Amino acid sequence: MHLNNQERKIVEENIGLVDKVIKDWVHNINGLGSFTYNDVYQVGYFTLCKAANEGRLSGESSTYAYVMIRNAIFTSLKTATRKRNKEITTDPNLMSGPAADSMDNVDMKNDLYSALEAAEQNAGGVVKKGIQAMRLMAMGYTSGEIGAEFNVPANNVTAWISKSRKYLRSIPAIAELRNYL
Repeated sequence: MHLNNQERKIVEENIGLVDKVIKDWVHNINGLGSFTYNDVYQVGYFTLCKAANEGRLSGESSTYAYVMIRNAIFTSLKTATRKRNKEITTDPNLMSGPAADSMDNVDMKNDLYSALEAAEQNAGGVVKKGIQAMRLMAMGYTSGEIGAEFNVPANNVTAWISKSRKYLRSIPAIAELRNYL
């Protein structure tokens, strides 16, 4: 991104916004996983430059830039968390070692996943969408984000999940396995 002299001056005058957002909204800066303070600061700084470049940051009116910086940092942290959670749940090597579940419990979970896949294949319409939504929620997506993916309101997603849960409770194999987990 190329900033002209006036935009650079505006960024320099408002650079404190990045620190303010981090101080106000990012708690436990040492517990950000793969992100360091400098990574979070860089996201905020880039967003500040973007706000100046778009003409959204002028003089004393920095409220919009503050919100842009906060949202960009939140989005970056959320994306990193989702990636990390996805890697953790799909890495088979993490299922071994002293902290892993007992082999019987792993077998039951695999049986449950197989039963869920079969239930999803046998289901149709809203129930099938609800099972898909449950899988996405297990990966960290919200009802709103799932609704956006399906082009429907978040309320539809929660209704799908409710119907799917009722359907899944009616399947004996899943109900039996749920009691053991």
